Order: sequence, then structure tokens, then C-alpha cells
Amino acid sequence: MTTGDRTIDTGTGELLCEIRDRVAVITLNRPEARNALSDRLTPALRTMIRVCGEDEGVGALLLTGAGTAFCAGGDVKGMG
Repeated sequence: MTTGDRTIDTGTGELLCEIRDRVAVITLNRPEARNALSDRLTPALRTMIRVCGEDEGVGALLLTGAGTAFCAGGDVKGMG
């Protein structure tokens, strides 16, 4: 890590966030579910996007997914 690089606590293991060279790297971290958006992941993602947008040390945001898929969409197993 270089000076200014840091990890941000997202409040859940389902979402990771690191700042690297002024780029916020937000990783959906549910590879076993193809990073489907859960009731825990969705609000954490919204919060991290807002937090990174308000951070003057962030110049860009990169959204990625852990494992082989970016995001399968909503997690239907959590519905109903």
C-alpha cells in the first residue's frame, strides 16, 4: 500500500472496500451466490458509494465482484 491507501469497514463481510491511489475499489464478496444482492449487501453498497463519493481522497470508484461472476442480480433466496 502507498501513502493514503486504506481499507474501509463496510460493516459486513459481503462487501469489501479499499482505497488505492485515490481509487475506491468496492468488491461484492458473495462468490458462492455469484455476488447476488442480499438484504445485507444492498444497503452496505449504497452506504459505501455515498461514503466514497463524499471522500475528497477518492477520485474514482471501481465496482467489482469476487470470484467468477460480477453480480447475478437480486438474491431470490432471501425473498419471501
